[in-house]
Amino acid sequence: MRRIKPSTVASISRYYRTSPIAALRRSPCLLLPRNRHYCSSPHDSTPHPPSFQDGPTPTAPTTPVASNTNTTTTNINKTLHHSLATQLDIYDIHPYSPGSPLFLPNGARIFNRLIEFLRAQYALYGYEEVITPMIYKDKLWEQSGHLKNFRDDMFKVISGKKQPQNATSTETEGDAEEYSLKPMNCPGHCLLYKMRNHGYTELPIRFAEFASLHRDEIKSALTGLTRVRRFHQDDAHIFCRPDQIAQEISSTLEMIDTVYSTFALTSYKFVLSTRPANFIGTVEEWDEAETALKWSLEKSNKEWSLNPGDGAFYGPKIDIILTDSTGKEHQTATVQLDFQLPQNFELGYQTAESGVLAKPVIIHRAVFGSLERFMALLIERYGKRWPFWISPRQVAIVPVNSSEEIMQYVREVRERLAGVGDSFCVPQEGDVGMRRQELGKRTFVVDVEPAGVGKGLKLAKEKGYNVVLVIGNNEAKTGTVTCDIWRGGKSGMYARAETPIKVEELYELLVKMEREYRYD
Repeated sequence: MRRIKPSTVASISRYYRTSPIAALRRSPCLLLPRNRHYCSSPHDSTPHPPSFQDGPTPTAPTTPVASNTNTTTTNINKTLHHSLATQLDIYDIHPYSPGSPLFLPNGARIFNRLIEFLRAQYALYGYEEVITPMIYKDKLWEQSGHLKNFRDDMFKVISGKKQPQNATSTETEGDAEEYSLKPMNCPGHCLLYKMRNHGYTELPIRFAEFASLHRDEIKSALTGLTRVRRFHQDDAHIFCRPDQIAQEISSTLEMIDTVYSTFALTSYKFVLSTRPANFIGTVEEWDEAETALKWSLEKSNKEWSLNPGDGAFYGPKIDIILTDSTGKEHQTATVQLDFQLPQNFELGYQTAESGVLAKPVIIHRAVFGSLERFMALLIERYGKRWPFWISPRQVAIVPVNSSEEIMQYVREVRERLAGVGDSFCVPQEGDVGMRRQELGKRTFVVDVEPAGVGKGLKLAKEKGYNVVLVIGNNEAKTGTVTCDIWRGGKSGMYARAETPIKVEELYELLVKMEREYRYD
């Protein structure tokens, strides 16, 4: 069945789908209607909720907004993470952009914190961040092989600019070429690699990017944060020599374990998918690569299993399967070897022998996978009780009453902890009244709840704030706060400090809590 999606006025995107509605797939790179094993994103969860494994063929909507609203609302309301996210003010979906979450401030805090945390690990593991375009000519996707294997899941982009009637062919050259939004980053990273000559001593080169990617998922399958059209991926590509594969894979698995352990996500396993029937390259290359992956898996001391013949045609891969709190399995991270892209882009490096070029191997790697999907897992895991360092609701201030003296002190405490007070701003020399914020100072999310110990305190604790501060006349006079801190993870309780503490002491305590990554 051919389905043509209606365009809207002033739309810059035009896209079509020819694929049938069929069972949603297990592999993250097995994209219908044919085996699309050519991608580096672990964007699909496995297994999917049964209600979305098979669906009716969608019909053309009489009004796009009404149809999108019904489909999107029906699907996201079936998910636990969406229900919790609504209570936590994390994200929402609007019918004007189905499958593209709108993150509220609380959601943006979690999202940015995930990126900030992984960036810190990049420095430790030798990654360099890059930024690549969102839109490429289709010639790039032809060269990489994605257009042949991934066309039906790509968004086409056309220009809305009208050509002048008297324009010359030179002036309009290239304007008629077709473009697409990128569904993955690997071709762009190959372009970056090829812009410079590389010697064997430079490898491995590790490019990382937090990019927004687009894939034309079937509308009836869109589900909260777990099945979306626009998502962000902690994507990285390692360009290395064949003799470096084992060490790079081992280092990547170590990084994944470090990150997942921070979230107390230790119930995961590895699945090694090996040479398929339609493999490219030589048997010897595959045997060597699979041996390196097996060595890395054995070294990890984690549970792993073999999935014979299910590797991508361009190389074997390791999928990380995470079990959530309900026992459901999700594929999140992935590590994939690739012999094909270096050939398609004619990548090389100078060997130790003068004048001899060799082709690098590419390792596709993602730790979180889709940040949106990873957030969905965290939302279901933590509910309203998040670890302090990533919590969207870190500190709440509850004034005893709304007197001017107390409210002035409340503002001072909030400014100190949230980093918006004068002590955080550096005056610019020669610019009277101009200030700039100091870099590198830790700040915290601080909200002020309604005045009144009864109502305000109850509301703050129901919302799941990690730290609740009570400020009355005594605290305002002594420059202190009464502090309740949540302890005990998801099923714990608040513990009150024995005596009111100074604001500076509280600030140092919060810094310490953040650095501990605790979820006790």
